[in-house]
Amino acid sequence: MSDRTPPTEVLEFENDLEPDEEPEEVPSAIIQEDEAIAPQGMTMQALVFGVAIILIIFLVLLLASGNNINLFNLFGSDSNAQPTLQPLLNSVQTQSNRSLDVEAAALEGQRFYGVDGLNALPSYAAEIDPLFLPYWVKNGGERIFGRPISGLLEENGRQFQWFERTRLEWWPEHQATKYEVQPGRVGVEFTQNRDFPNQQFFANRPGLRYSEATQQGLRGAFLEFWEANGGIDLLGWPISEELQEVLPEDRTVHTVQYFERGRLELHPNDPNQMVKIGLLGRALYFQDSQPNYIEPVAPTAVPVIP
Repeated sequence: MSDRTPPTEVLEFENDLEPDEEPEEVPSAIIQEDEAIAPQGMTMQALVFGVAIILIIFLVLLLASGNNINLFNLFGSDSNAQPTLQPLLNSVQTQSNRSLDVEAAALEGQRFYGVDGLNALPSYAAEIDPLFLPYWVKNGGERIFGRPISGLLEENGRQFQWFERTRLEWWPEHQATKYEVQPGRVGVEFTQNRDFPNQQFFANRPGLRYSEATQQGLRGAFLEFWEANGGIDLLGWPISEELQEVLPEDRTVHTVQYFERGRLELHPNDPNQMVKIGLLGRALYFQDSQPNYIEPVAPTAVPVIP
């Protein structure tokens, strides 16, 4: 039995394991190549990321401008051309300022000055008192009442504040109603209760309205503005017919009509706002102007509808 193959040796202990062969050495040329490729890959990734950011910014600007970006002007092919993006950036900034103003005005109890962020504050700049801020914002703001020109004042137990176009008054006896804050009777005060010729009674009809309380009529553009902007709550009833007056702002003759709480003015050369509320609050507070209208004649009678 001497020709038998000897049995395979079995390793029983860890120390019996034969060590691994020495690892094959990596050629230095491969290492150098890998080290050269790594920064190139990082550079490519950064370049792709930068291009993606530029494309995203371009798409945002394109959408914001209504697909109206001029690429030639944008990249400066014409050195004399105005930058195309500047009007867009100005518009975005303006909208941002107005959005901030509106947001601030919506916070009741916060003082807010009614400007659009573009115009310099006048010398008489003041803050809207929290007592009147919600009413000022809700009912048209600067367009209807003008900017504040005084702080909170009190006389005979009545608190009030002066604005360019009116005076806002607090009536606590009407608390929790829409009459808690009311515009003052600046139209009556400015005209010193002088009598205007009355209009003969006529039945209301489209484009014409008669006030029995003051015996005056209202028509046309003034009627449309009056109905769209609070009516008797903000302006009261008319106390005159339409008449001609030289306004101190431009020293020219305008068609105007007086109401208990204000004066409406026709500005046909202003395409943005043809009818405006006069600056009677400023006139009364600073006492810097008086009525300067052509003495009105008796108004033309409105034909009776058969």
